[in-house]
Amino acid sequence: MVAVLALESLMSHSSLVECPKCHKSDTVGSDLFGSLSFDLTKGHLMGNISVQCRDCDARIPITIDQLLLSDSPYYQLIGFVGPGAVTTPIDAGSTCESVTIMQENGSQATLNVGEITIGRTDGAGRQVSSQTVKIGVKPEFLVTPGELKKYSLGGSYDQVLWVHAFLKEPVDLREHVVLHAWVERGMLEASDTLNVVSSVDSLSSLSSTTTYNVVCKICGVIHGTNLRPWCGMFLEAITNARNGMFETACLQYARSCESFVDDFLMESLVKTEISTELVAETLMTKMWSIGERLNRLMYLVIDGNDGYVHLVSEWKEHVEKPRNSVSAHGSGSVRRVRESDNRSVDARGARQAHEAAFALIRGLQLRCRFEDGKDWEHWLKNTVPMLTRSENEEH
Repeated sequence: MVAVLALESLMSHSSLVECPKCHKSDTVGSDLFGSLSFDLTKGHLMGNISVQCRDCDARIPITIDQLLLSDSPYYQLIGFVGPGAVTTPIDAGSTCESVTIMQENGSQATLNVGEITIGRTDGAGRQVSSQTVKIGVKPEFLVTPGELKKYSLGGSYDQVLWVHAFLKEPVDLREHVVLHAWVERGMLEASDTLNVVSSVDSLSSLSSTTTYNVVCKICGVIHGTNLRPWCGMFLEAITNARNGMFETACLQYARSCESFVDDFLMESLVKTEISTELVAETLMTKMWSIGERLNRLMYLVIDGNDGYVHLVSEWKEHVEKPRNSVSAHGSGSVRRVRESDNRSVDARGARQAHEAAFALIRGLQLRCRFEDGKDWEHWLKNTVPMLTRSENEEH
């Protein structure tokens, strides 16, 4: 089972990570911590996750909860769908500085040059992908000023959430170069294509270099049909908050929680043999509002009421209440929220909605009466077969 934060920390929305060596603490994604590392040998979506302290180089284990409570939408996305949610194109293919291989006898071997093929398997042990990584090669993605660069992604995203591009080299031109990056969706079985074009604020900026080394991060969901509907809504909320659409994000956090509660109650009522599927559907129909389900029906299927009232109270204050206010006055989905608008949800309000929504969802999972239900990944997978994007386009 994937490691989780203690309930007390979850209730207080604690996402701080402390380095055991230098005892400094901050959130995942801050300047204190470097890149994430994933040990995928455990069969989980992300396996064992760790982050490196920039000050003392210590490698620190972290949890999925700490990823999802990060201030960075980039790490929040990884917390949902794993490292495969982010693609970083490189001209020379996949590269890395070094690779450490764990031997069966417990010893380690570090490679600083050469190539290695890495395979990834799902929970059933089936290989779902493989890639060849060049070791010790400087990662480059070169863009010529004023020219459109097209890069095949070698596959299709079900949902592209955002594309982030920034200039890596030359450093002195970062303030003068504007990068535009977007993903062109492939039709049917065709691969998606990343398009990147750069512009400069003056002709003098072109004199010092002929190409730029650019870092592009494509954030999205490759197998979105495998996720439950509440996950898609939560990811849309993260994306809207990142793009400054705070009111719309609040609406999506509320919808996501309502959808999760529906899944959680129906499955829990049946699996714990409290009721048959028919009786469960009758109860759910009779108690259709989120308030009735949380305040009356939920007590039938969860263990440990300590702190539950607080989780619900936080959800009502930071998700339901602003959601109702937005619904009453109209959504701000077609505009960016003005900080001076006293009835709008601002950046702080969207962050509070994110924390409260996640705390409610995770708190219910940890109180689930059947063991599989305590695992975050159990509630991600869609149990209803759905058409893939290419199958939908064919029909």
